[in-house]
Amino acid sequence: MNQRTTGRLRMRTWALTAALLSGLALAGCRGAEAPRATPTYRAEVINPSLARGLSINDGAISIAWGSDGTILRSTDNQQWQQADSPATADLTRGANNGEVIIIVGAAGTILRSEDQGRTWAQSKHDAMESDLLALTYDARTKSWIAVGTQGVILHSRDDGKTWSSQKAGQPLKLESVYADPASQRLWLGGPDGMLGRSEDGGENWAVVSLGIDTPITAFYRHGDTLIATSARGRFYVSRDKGDNWNLLQLPTLAFFTDSIRDPEHKTIVLTGHTGEVAVSADDGESWRLIDAPFHGSKNYLSRVHFDPRSKSLIATGHHGTLLRSSDGGRNWVAAMAAGGTGNFQDMLYDPKRGTVALLGDGGHLHASQDAGKTWAALSPRLSDYQREVIATPDGKSFVTAGQVGTMYLAGNDGNDWEALRLRYPNENTPPSYRALVTSPGGKALLAAGPPGTILRSTDQGRSWQVTLAVPFEKGEALVHLVPDPAHKTTVAVEVFGGLKVSTDDGKSWQEQRVDAGSRELWHGSALDDGSVVITGNTGVIVRGEPRSKQWQLVASGTDQGLYGSHFDPASKHVFAVGQRGTILRSTDQGRSWQSVGSGGEHGLRRMLTDPKTQALVAFGEGGLIMRSTDQGQSWQRVESGTQEELRSSAVEPGTRNLLLTGRGGVLLRSEDSGVTWQAIATHTQRHFRSLAFNPATRSLMLVGERNVRLVPDDAIPAQ
Repeated sequence: MNQRTTGRLRMRTWALTAALLSGLALAGCRGAEAPRATPTYRAEVINPSLARGLSINDGAISIAWGSDGTILRSTDNQQWQQADSPATADLTRGANNGEVIIIVGAAGTILRSEDQGRTWAQSKHDAMESDLLALTYDARTKSWIAVGTQGVILHSRDDGKTWSSQKAGQPLKLESVYADPASQRLWLGGPDGMLGRSEDGGENWAVVSLGIDTPITAFYRHGDTLIATSARGRFYVSRDKGDNWNLLQLPTLAFFTDSIRDPEHKTIVLTGHTGEVAVSADDGESWRLIDAPFHGSKNYLSRVHFDPRSKSLIATGHHGTLLRSSDGGRNWVAAMAAGGTGNFQDMLYDPKRGTVALLGDGGHLHASQDAGKTWAALSPRLSDYQREVIATPDGKSFVTAGQVGTMYLAGNDGNDWEALRLRYPNENTPPSYRALVTSPGGKALLAAGPPGTILRSTDQGRSWQVTLAVPFEKGEALVHLVPDPAHKTTVAVEVFGGLKVSTDDGKSWQEQRVDAGSRELWHGSALDDGSVVITGNTGVIVRGEPRSKQWQLVASGTDQGLYGSHFDPASKHVFAVGQRGTILRSTDQGRSWQSVGSGGEHGLRRMLTDPKTQALVAFGEGGLIMRSTDQGQSWQRVESGTQEELRSSAVEPGTRNLLLTGRGGVLLRSEDSGVTWQAIATHTQRHFRSLAFNPATRSLMLVGERNVRLVPDDAIPAQ
């Protein structure tokens, strides 16, 4: 029913030993045991957008970086380890002077390493509000220069330990800086043809405008030729160390992304974002514009590299583009099979061993061990937004589900990721998953989403079968699954009242329609008497008994949207939460409702029961957390320490602490049943939608815009 990608990457900073896994698995099966100490976690971003990299020690070590402060390190371009980066901001550019590696990024981030990228420290300065976009090292004056937004120019003479700041005179976006070894000058590029020059290592700058309405984006030195690139087919060439510049215009709208000289064929090449290449065979005097299609498509070209082994050029780019030219860039052929969706941003090369690595978005990594002749995927591209995550019943893997029918199996406790290619009855309308649950029987997994698709897996998420497929033309949308293990039923909530019910562990489904008028249904909860309560917009509440096929609209007393519902097993009461802090309570199995909390501008999304004290905790928008200790009769607001929306909850294995996650990379934990909350570092500021624990290993997986794995400290072997 499904096909799996063959390339997998085991990207570990640590590994769980077999003995430790065995011990934890046994501990999870015992009865009552002493509570564990509250763990600390180490977070690993699984799918950062890798932006750039550099090779040091003549290619023996590769360093890659990108979003979420992520830094990877490899000694063979095959096995990669995540460095312990102290940043969460997106990283843009880096450089190495033989002693120190420095990487800069958003929010004024400057990271430095003195041990070839193994460990990193963060430098502080007084321009932390600026995003740093470019970096260079001037060997003559032993100066580091970083530039970025708001016209900031940062300067360091002590290998990046301290930085002084200056401004370019106005709040410009400075896009490039370059130390030219031939002229021993520093060059600066900005908007509208802005060109800056420094003769003293960046202490002072002379700034002029070259009279164009496009920015100076980068500088390249090829022998006696100095090139300053721009956009719309424009670039400048200087042959007198930058005293004079000649503007060249090619018939293209491309902005130029990279440049290299082919020493074998004595050509200079510029790559463009339109899938075109500019080639000069006379050191920049004249240029020829060449199309460089990849299997018929002209894609964004991001980087170009000269391979001395094959005496050819290799160019990479978006949509899996990989091209090779054996004649100095005049002709290009595909060097990789078509069909890739990843956007490669950079390549790293080890000339001694002939290994090459391609870096891309979503943690995408490809590698070659034969100088680019053959390629293997080290990790799949994980760029699709994932809404749901669940641990498999055997405690060995995680499954995630997201937009446009994407689903991933994260095996080996979340270390090994593979994309599942699922076949749907209509490939043009794959589901956008909104629900992922364990079936009532506890052996299968169920997934559902709009337009009207339900899938079932009985092999720990490795393969999936479509058990319901409502035609797109019917206009239905499945948004939630409500399994009831006690009564062996599952209800799929359909927005417009076309409920689907299964009594055979999700193998088959029957429709039980309820007329909610124009009101939408959003969320449901199973009660202990076999009934189900469903909430939705404008205060709609539906109560029904799936086995008797009886459903009724129930008066809620409110017109506020009700985002979520909750059955409290301790009090046997039912709750609905929603807009403007609305909290409704039912003491008669959902037949009648009373308002017990409202007010404020923020909505509540969900509720949970604390397993230690049976206190109730509701949470939602604007960091709002409400708590009740009297079975929901009265509620008190609790300080959360965040303004971000909270979307999902979990109970920490062993400690029974409460965890909440949501937007902005927020993960909160309470050790005192929801009275106080502390933030846990997740190494990202991207939004989360869901979280799940592996109860056997106590690893935690967060998904959303980023997938992040957190491992407790006592499961990380000593280094």
